[in-house]
This record gives sequence, C-alpha cells and structure tokens, in this order.
Amino acid sequence: MNSYTGIKCPYCGKTFTDFDDIAVCPDCGTPHHRSCYLEHGACANADKHAAGFVFSMPSPEPQPGEFQNPNTAQSEIVSGYEQRRSSGTIYCSRCGKPNSAANRYCNFCGSPLVTPTNQYSDSTQGRTPFFSAINTNAEQFDPNEKIDGIPIKDWMKYIGSNTYYYIYNFKTQDRTNRKIAFSFSAMLFPFFYFMYRRVYKFAFIAAIVNFILNFPALCQYYLIPSGISIPIPAGTLETLSTVASILSIVVSLLWGLFAVWIYRRNAVAKMTQLHMESGSEDEYNYKLSKIAGPTFKGVLILAAVYVGLLAISWLFSFV
Repeated sequence: MNSYTGIKCPYCGKTFTDFDDIAVCPDCGTPHHRSCYLEHGACANADKHAAGFVFSMPSPEPQPGEFQNPNTAQSEIVSGYEQRRSSGTIYCSRCGKPNSAANRYCNFCGSPLVTPTNQYSDSTQGRTPFFSAINTNAEQFDPNEKIDGIPIKDWMKYIGSNTYYYIYNFKTQDRTNRKIAFSFSAMLFPFFYFMYRRVYKFAFIAAIVNFILNFPALCQYYLIPSGISIPIPAGTLETLSTVASILSIVVSLLWGLFAVWIYRRNAVAKMTQLHMESGSEDEYNYKLSKIAGPTFKGVLILAAVYVGLLAISWLFSFV
C-alpha cells in the first residue's frame, strides 16, 4: 500500500490506488501519477513554487485528548532542508533511495528528506547492503549524459521504479566492459522478472526453459504415479531428472547475472524505435510515457497461468 492511497492526483483528478505508479515533485512534494507528471512535463503546482508552496498530507482526525501542532512537522522539514542544502546525495530514511540534496522530498516515496548528511557511514562506502539501496558513492547522474546513445533523463522515464539501481549498473557495465549485473529476482523468478520489465520475448523463453528443465521431475513425481505411461525407462528418467536439476541451477545463475543486460538491450531497441517513429520530442515523450515503467498486469496474468498449471498437475495426482 502506498502512502498516497485515497488522495487525488492534482493533474487528472483521479484518486490514487495501492497499485498506482506515483511520481513526487522534488521541490514541493506533490504526488502525481507518473504518467500525468510525464505528460504535463512539470509539477501541477509549479506556479505556486515561487510562493513557497509545500504539499501537506491531509491530517487525520485527532484522537480524544490528543493535541496536534500543525507547525511542528513543517518546521522540522525546513530546518533539515537548510542543513543539507550544500551536501551532495542524500538517502531517504524511509525507502533508502538516493536523491539530489536539492530535493525537499524523496522523488520515489515522497517522504520528507530531513537528514543532513549521507545515511551511509564511511565503513559502508563501496559495499552494497544486502537489503538496502545500491550505494553509488554519492554519484550524481547528469540527466543529459547518454547511455547507449539515450539521455539518462529518458532512461529514468522508461525504467520507472529502481531507476538508480539500473543506471548505476548500466554505467558500471560500461566502465568495466562487462555484461554482468547480478539480480536476485531474475535468478529466482526469471519469467516474472522479464514480464514485469516488459521484456516479453525473454519472459516466454524463460518460462519454456523452466518447463523443459522441470519436465523430467514432473514425469517422475506426478505423471507416472498418477498412472500416465511415459515411454522412458525409469533409470533414464531419474538420470534426466538429476541432470535437469543441475542445469536448472546453472540457468538460474545465468539469468541472475545477465538479466539486467538483457533488459538494457531490450530497452535500447524500444526507445530507439520509438524515437524514429516520433515526429517531435513531445510526441516521443508522450509515447515513452505509455510504455514506461514496469507492468503489474503482465505479472498477474503470468502468475495466474503458472498457478493454473500447478493446479492441473496437482489434479493429475488424483486421477
């Protein structure tokens, strides 16, 4: 559940849901649908920035006997902002993602950025915490710098979530001249990963490879015990099952190592083609917003198919 559920987007007027992709204005903290922000090209309250406008969440009804000071949170935000004005990159205390020190609010989750210094200590520089955002060593990305001929500002629009993770890895790949960038989600669930990132061809390939490698075990533990005849000797089937299990581990590692690079190449092809088909920069940006970011719908469809296949396999065991 995101923290803006139930609030209206100032651009389209529609209420945010738990599944909306939300972009937050780095200057005033106003939340928008990411597509609305990209379509408008600026914050819907940009005309109020000069007057010092700051978005504030609707206050909950105070509980009996509870006193609320409406100026406390705002004074903390302003004070924290002044303290870190001259620093480099600041990491959000809520989601852990890096933001420009000029931001008052996290550009990812919208939380106030009140920490005056980098949240990672010197002892963590150069290392990636296991469940934290990638440490980019306070690296600031130039929005006009190009990766594969595409400006980083366009990459940020296209990637959507985990933008800094991917840009950091893309730049690392270029710097080291390697295609490797490890992804746990791609290693464990490659077909879901590729579907989520709109790399549909490889989602299909990963699903087929997974089925083939699991087919010997499916025959051995489900189909044959269910009375279905398989024209493969039991000894051969057991050997195939063992070999397939080993290959499955190897293939999973390969997906984990190269999925980010595959996603990168797919994104380059899409954005390049989109640019060629667009008659103007505005048309390009509008079309880019339509295909930008991950897709939950594809993952849900694939998950439903996957669960359906498991259910069919389970039913066969009772036949």
